[in-house]
Amino acid sequence: LEEPDDWLRYGNPWEKARP
Repeated sequence: LEEPDDWLRYGNPWEKARP
């Protein structure tokens, strides 16, 4: 899993994982 900060930035951890 990504850092909690990334979740807040992208809204969802999967958003970042998906192009």
